[in-house]
This record gives sequence, structure tokens and C-alpha cells, in this order.
Amino acid sequence: GGMFQKNYQPNKEKTYSLFEQTEHFIVKPSPSLSPFRFIDKPLQKLSGVSFKGTLSDGKHCITDDMIITHFGLSGPAVLDFSALWGKKTDVIINFLPNFSSKKLLETLQDLRNGKNSILSFFSHQVSKRLAQFLIEKSEITKLFFADITKIEMNNLVENFTKYNISKPELFPYFGCWTTKGGVSLRDVYMHSLESKKVSHFYIGGEVLDIDGLCGGYHISLAALQGKIISESIKNS
Repeated sequence: GGMFQKNYQPNKEKTYSLFEQTEHFIVKPSPSLSPFRFIDKPLQKLSGVSFKGTLSDGKHCITDDMIITHFGLSGPAVLDFSALWGKKTDVIINFLPNFSSKKLLETLQDLRNGKNSILSFFSHQVSKRLAQFLIEKSEITKLFFADITKIEMNNLVENFTKYNISKPELFPYFGCWTTKGGVSLRDVYMHSLESKKVSHFYIGGEVLDIDGLCGGYHISLAALQGKIISESIKNS
């Protein structure tokens, strides 16, 4: 919700003036659905590599597509996660969302039997470039699982399922897809979108504090709100 790129509008102080005059509560607008920016120079070498992974911060968890960029990390999982994330914690990437740390460790221990290639296994899970990067980061120099130590095994598990991004930054308005904030939903009857403050005053669209995730939800919601408001006026 909110007015997209509100801070760049020439008359931004007037954006919510009508609602403020009628004593509606305004949730402070802020950028939303943002890529991550972070200083992780080793990971920047993988710019252009995409994968399906899981982002988590101990409270929120989202699994979807991601892409490593020259400035950080983007993709549907990142954009959606940015709308939920508290911005004060590190973010953890699991590059193998089908594996928990425990499950991956058990799988790798089973692969110690026989000549099972480390690079071959992980290249079937993620791109070869990403697999090589995480194997090197784990300081693995051997070719086969049978030849690595328990410490090296744990390093692999840690880097593939618990890769730490230290407090990434979000973009300002120009780099985001939408904006949080706007007229509080507590001041609107949701079944009709009529204001609770002013009779026969209907509020819908981006001025409401509704923050949709990726997938066209804002457009769909705008169309639905138009239908609700038109029917409410017709039946009033």
C-alpha cells in the first residue's frame, strides 16, 4: 500500500492531506519489496547465478527463486522477504531448500561410503559455479566425500544450508517495487471500504496500508477494491 515512490512526488506533503484533515490515521510510508544490497565481495563473483533457496532470520522464512547480482541479491524470495524482515538481523540462505542441516549431514555421511564426488553431488543440486564457490569456501581440497574430515563435512553443511548475510541493506524508493504505509485499515470497513470517520467516503487502492507480495497482488487488489466500492455505492 501507500503511494509508490511517495518521497519523489513534487507535492508529497499533500498526498494524504485529505485523509489527515478527516482524522484518518496514516501509517508512515516506507519502501517495500526491495532487493538486498550487501558487501560480500566473494559472493559478487557469482553475479548472474540463479537458484531456488530459502531465506530466514529466525522469525520469517520464505522459499522461492533468487538471483545473485553485482550489488547483492534479488528475485521473488528476496523481494517478499524484505517486506517481512525486521532489518536489524542477519539473514541466512539455505541454497538447498530440500535439505535441512541435519538431513544434509546424514546424506553426506552416507556418501562417505565409496568414491562419491563432492562436486558431482552438489552440482546436481545447484549450478556448478555456485557449488564450486561453496566447496572452496568450506576449504575442501579433496575430491571425494570419503577423504574429508568431520570438520570439513560440517563446513559444507554450514555453507550450503546456513550461509550468513550480515545485515543486508534495502534500497530506497527508486529501487523498490512498492511502498508500505497509507491509510490505516482500522479506519475502514473492509466489507465496503467505506471510511469509519466519514459516511459515504470510500477509500481504496494504493492509499490504503495494504502491502502485497510479488505476483500481481496489487493490481488484482485494486480491481477487487474497485468492484467492492462500486457495489457499496450502488447499494447505499
